[in-house]
Amino acid sequence: MIIQNMDSYINRLFRAIMLAMEQMKPGLKKSLEEEGVTSTQFYILLYLLKNGGSKVSDLAKWMEVKPSAVTTIIDRLVHHGFVSREHDEADRRIVRLRLTEGGKERLEGIKSKRLNILKEQLTHLSEAEIRMLTDLCEKIAGITPE
Repeated sequence: MIIQNMDSYINRLFRAIMLAMEQMKPGLKKSLEEEGVTSTQFYILLYLLKNGGSKVSDLAKWMEVKPSAVTTIIDRLVHHGFVSREHDEADRRIVRLRLTEGGKERLEGIKSKRLNILKEQLTHLSEAEIRMLTDLCEKIAGITPE
């Protein structure tokens, strides 16, 4: 199906997404500040949760930085009790990063606050519109509903 003025719709969609993100940005930033975590630390915690841990070199590769750049950030996360360093049992030279229970709790706190921000942003939509938006976003992302 060919939609006339497709560029116009895409531009409108892009503008709307960017504006919605700008409106949520202060609350998202506050959710991190209240939990004492930077945005980089937050994404590292999410990465460790998703992957069940990681070597520093793998994390650095994912972040597209040198391992030395990750070390300082990890030191802070270890200091706050959010991440632990564990030696690999097969090769003691390898150090694995793992999310601690404290790190998991911190992540849950941030995620909960961020969900509330998104809920607030969606209050002017009907239940049917929220379902439709969810379905469309999942389709764009190529994921199946949970």
